[in-house]
Amino acid sequence: MVNTEDFDLRQVAADRLIAAADSAERTLAAVRSTFRGAEGVELLSTRVGERPMPVDGEPIVGPVAEVPGLYVAVMHAAVTLAAAVGRLVAREVVDGSVEPALSGCRLDRF
Repeated sequence: MVNTEDFDLRQVAADRLIAAADSAERTLAAVRSTFRGAEGVELLSTRVGERPMPVDGEPIVGPVAEVPGLYVAVMHAAVTLAAAVGRLVAREVVDGSVEPALSGCRLDRF
């Protein structure tokens, strides 16, 4: 796996790579310029998917008042934040505490 400012790239077969990025053309150019010998890399296909994002782009973490027992933890940067948010969520769910660090992430801000 290679992660740069321009793309996320992983090898899926001896002659196949998958890249995640915002622009196929810019990503192809970045891959070609990043790796020696990659001038011949070709784009075989593209796919567009929607990433669910809250309107303000910030995480939503906490209980859902309208549905007793439902707790959500939704964030775009889940891989980066998973360990820290997981610890905070566990404290809230298991101990019943209210974590001040999550106050800006509550669903009721909408």
